[in-house]
Amino acid sequence: MKYEIGSLLPLYLWAFLVVCLINAGCWKYSTSAQAIPSGIKTVAVPLFEDTSVETGIKEQLTDAIVSRFIANNQLRVVDVRDADALIAGVILNVREESLTFGQGQSAREGRIWITVQVRFEDVRNRKVIWEEPRMEVFGVYAIQTGTQEEREPGITAAIAKMAEDILNKTVAGW
Repeated sequence: MKYEIGSLLPLYLWAFLVVCLINAGCWKYSTSAQAIPSGIKTVAVPLFEDTSVETGIKEQLTDAIVSRFIANNQLRVVDVRDADALIAGVILNVREESLTFGQGQSAREGRIWITVQVRFEDVRNRKVIWEEPRMEVFGVYAIQTGTQEEREPGITAAIAKMAEDILNKTVAGW
């Protein structure tokens, strides 16, 4: 059977239309950061408030967030007076739980949970860009003697996760 070009034209047209429709969803996709509104070039991270009973965490968390933003380099970290935007938060709770148990039911591994309320605010336009009323992360640590120092790796891991989550939500919209 012999086909003429004119008889195949509708088939080619349909195939072209199908390919266009399949790719239509991909045309607007971009890997660039879309969460940061235009005009926001600087950010301030004042010391987080702390309603928990844990001491020293607000300084560690604030420092970790500042360090993540500096390393990321999409927003310049500046003083509050010079900032286009602000990351502000409150540490709501720090709690721990036992994960694994050894012989005699003594805990061998623990988990530290840190819960914060945090927001990213455009200070020039007085507009909240995003807000999380309860952002929660954890860090795991080994328990050998039950001392306070053994908790530090868990606290450090939780703080690092929290700083990373806040950065990602700000610059990537995650």
